[in-house]
Amino acid sequence: MLAKIQGASLSSPDRSKLLPDASPQVIINTLRLPSGVGATCVLKTPFNSTLDQLAQTLNPSANNSKTLAARYFDSMCMDSFTQGVPLSNFVPPPPSPAPSDDPDPRFEDGLWNFTVAPPTTVHEPVTSPPTLPLSIHEPVRCTCSMQGTGFSCPSGVGGRPPLMKVVTGDILVDITGRNVSEYLLFTSDRLRLHRYGGLTVGNIQKSIPASFGRKIPPMVRKIAVRGAAQVLYNNKGYHSMPTYLNVLNNAILRANLPASKGNPAAYGITLTNHPMNRTSASLSLDYLLQGTDVVIAIFIIVAMSFVPASFVVFLVAEKSTKAKHLQFVSGCDPVIYWLANYIWDMLNYLVPATCCVIILFVFDLPAYTSPTNFPAVLSLFLLYGWSITPIMYPASFWFEVPSTAYVFLIVINLFIGITATVATFLLQLFEHDKDLKRVNSYLKSCFLIFPNYNLGHGLMEMAYNEYINEYYAKIGQFDKMKSPFEWDIVTRGLVAMTFEGFVGFLITILCQYNFLRKPLRVPVSCQPIDDDDVDVACERRRVLRGDADNDMLKIENLTKVYKSRKMGRILAVDRLCLGVRPGECFGLLGVNGAGKTTTFKMLTGDECTTGGEAFINGN
Repeated sequence: MLAKIQGASLSSPDRSKLLPDASPQVIINTLRLPSGVGATCVLKTPFNSTLDQLAQTLNPSANNSKTLAARYFDSMCMDSFTQGVPLSNFVPPPPSPAPSDDPDPRFEDGLWNFTVAPPTTVHEPVTSPPTLPLSIHEPVRCTCSMQGTGFSCPSGVGGRPPLMKVVTGDILVDITGRNVSEYLLFTSDRLRLHRYGGLTVGNIQKSIPASFGRKIPPMVRKIAVRGAAQVLYNNKGYHSMPTYLNVLNNAILRANLPASKGNPAAYGITLTNHPMNRTSASLSLDYLLQGTDVVIAIFIIVAMSFVPASFVVFLVAEKSTKAKHLQFVSGCDPVIYWLANYIWDMLNYLVPATCCVIILFVFDLPAYTSPTNFPAVLSLFLLYGWSITPIMYPASFWFEVPSTAYVFLIVINLFIGITATVATFLLQLFEHDKDLKRVNSYLKSCFLIFPNYNLGHGLMEMAYNEYINEYYAKIGQFDKMKSPFEWDIVTRGLVAMTFEGFVGFLITILCQYNFLRKPLRVPVSCQPIDDDDVDVACERRRVLRGDADNDMLKIENLTKVYKSRKMGRILAVDRLCLGVRPGECFGLLGVNGAGKTTTFKMLTGDECTTGGEAFINGN
């Protein structure tokens, strides 16, 4: 809070030469000066004999009057004049001076009370406000209103208090002789948002209490203040307290100026109020109390967890029905197969993602739909689909039942998305703790591998940043406002999801080629097979000698062993040797469990071999 003297210069006189403090009536009379309330309108010079004539004839709507006003008044005052209304309408005549030894007859209880309304533009004479109770000479007849928001008083209770409108447009209501507490209480409902402060002067203590200064030096009793002034303010107005305190300070200044200083209206104190900066803790608490955007981000995570999990249902179904294997046998390249699925799934993903964005616009959430934040929201949704879709694909290799895969992936997406997002959000509220702040920093870096977290955390950080930007905009610190594309807000998650899309697709291709799963290989037994038929033994010798190298199909010592927890290793195919010449028809005959199906699965690539080799047309 800063204050400076405005107008003519004042010297600092010796305290021993100071005159006694001005009386309450003199202080109140300063509000009738052409300067009005405060220091918005002060005269340029304290010595001007034509001021009274100017006040009677000045009409701010005329150009020449504006020139005269600029000659006598400070430049700030021009904005306070009501256009088209003579200045004399706003300068009340001074009251008749009372004898110095006889107090004002209205000053019965030693108090002058004024409540001040904010400036208003009025083109007609000031009229009295609604009936305002309550006179101390009348019994209380006000009751609680039906709405429960204030008091209801009968018309005429307490009478109409005198009004005074000053040059700055402020309306002063004189409530001297009334019970101040009851008056403010009973009129609060009627004057809501129209009364922001008041002054009380004249509370004079005739003697110093005996208990005052008993344990402190005697000098303190000599400087005890006997005349007290009180400032009342409505804390609903952000600047009401310093504003009305400055009103009182200006009135005291002008009332105590000696006559040699000229017109007191040329002097004033200009106040600059700078609110204290809010701390990160208070901002975080406000954000937590809002709660709306936190819930919205969680709901978006829940909704978008079902979409990518549904893509795996069709992949598992194609795998279990061998439709996927049929495409590969027909010549479809695995990369083309997965790329086609990726493109189709992304097109399907855009439908629910667009619905989410439309819902955000319908409910008009500035944290997500403002021109500044919407590009970031759009980027989050697009890159979430880009990254989460290929990450879901490897799960199709591990499941045989589509519904099981669907439920499992939904649970994983929900657990990771909600738990990681809420955990980092709650830890962010305790940044004053260094240990928790360090843990939160590590968790934020670790959770970047999950697209669910990047989506939810990005939405929360964006809303959090929006609240802080709104606060900085209100106090005029625009240089501290941050873009949602700052690295720590959204960009870090966007970069992570961009790489996750490529990595997820690469892992899917590697799984398709069994790169990440090492096949079981067992050495082929060298012991002769004694129970072969003669034809089987001849075919084996032909293949092993190399006579079947030019055959369309050559199978050499093909072996398949299954592993079972209960039965251990199960030999399904034992060193099968076979060659099929061009033009021959080929078929396998045998009892159940002889290995016919397993052999064809290995030949078509549906099952990996445990041992041996198979060549089709030399490949």
